[in-house]
Amino acid sequence: MLQALCGLVERYATVVDVEKHANTQPKPLSTEEYQRIHVWGPVLEQDGKCVGALGEAGSVCLNIISLLPSSLMDRVKAVVPEAMRPMPGDTAVSLMHRIRDDPFFEPMMVHKGGCGPQRVQLKGTTYSQPRRKSWSVIDGPDKNFEAYMDEETGEYVYDAFNYTAHGRLAEDWKAYPMPLAVWDLGVAVWNIALPFLRGHSATVPPNACQLCAYYTLFGGAIQRHRDNFTTEQMIASLEKNDNDVQPFHEWVKTLSGSHHGGDANSQVLGSYVLVFTYGDAGMDFKLSFPPQIDPSANRKEYKVHPLFTVRLSHGTLFIFSPEDDVYFCHEAAFPQDADGYRHAFVFRWLSSARQFYLNTSAMKLSDKLVEKKEAREAAASAKKKREREATMAGPRF
Repeated sequence: MLQALCGLVERYATVVDVEKHANTQPKPLSTEEYQRIHVWGPVLEQDGKCVGALGEAGSVCLNIISLLPSSLMDRVKAVVPEAMRPMPGDTAVSLMHRIRDDPFFEPMMVHKGGCGPQRVQLKGTTYSQPRRKSWSVIDGPDKNFEAYMDEETGEYVYDAFNYTAHGRLAEDWKAYPMPLAVWDLGVAVWNIALPFLRGHSATVPPNACQLCAYYTLFGGAIQRHRDNFTTEQMIASLEKNDNDVQPFHEWVKTLSGSHHGGDANSQVLGSYVLVFTYGDAGMDFKLSFPPQIDPSANRKEYKVHPLFTVRLSHGTLFIFSPEDDVYFCHEAAFPQDADGYRHAFVFRWLSSARQFYLNTSAMKLSDKLVEKKEAREAAASAKKKREREATMAGPRF
């Protein structure tokens, strides 16, 4: 049922596929091969401090396109409709219309004009935010990996994982069954990344992928942010290091992560993020950092430096370490002369499978999230009513 309704030619990936690769032993790259594909990182502590950062950066960037079979890349490319790529003669508006009218990308709602409070559907704008598609391996009762009837709602649902991205409403969270092409790409980049991974990420392949599509016609960009941690947690970690109490991989297990959309953090804390780039326009990815004399500074005061900048171009794999999500923010933008698009396949290790409706792939909201949604809608309705009443009353003299 799932395969047919999702239009998949091949079957989708399940948690059994993840388990098959458990405890795969890494195959270290030879020195010659590493030097050939190495692009950037890591940054040593003394080098980082010399340019004003708090310390080292453990992330690494490799260009692995020569290590991936062309047949795999053809399958991955076929997952994304051709219409979702810029065409000769496109304008921002023509590209927007094509994306808006195609069901491929998610119909997520974003703040109007970037600040709200009203929201508009991103697909109907030329905003710089990435258009997204969220895939997950499928879980399920008794490991049957199919849709089943939810007794509470009377609707068919399936069990999957979703990344609770910052700024997105919980009712926008979706998880589509992961096509085998995307799963096979995830396994391939994970195997290459294995020598650089620790903890949970080194034991099994990632179980989720979010495609983030950036377009130069939209001025595509990633605004400065952290994925899973807060400034307060960074400060606590710095104090921990000063006192040498716990190693990072143990300390991080005590955290709850940053809560997005009013729900619990979904990424396995202490896990990595693997970002594979496909497309004809590279983006400059930057790790930004607070002043050494004031780590608690507002992130608007963070600094960037060429030492912590890397061009993510076609075929690059960025292995983003969890430590770098604590001690740095990250951001990205196209260089001025770029023309085209970048599709970033962002692989993550997620926890806590949720129920998703078969007909929409939207997450079934918990009672807590339903209450928040209703409160938000009631507040918006009351505001509109006040505005109408003020308009009808006319100006006051």
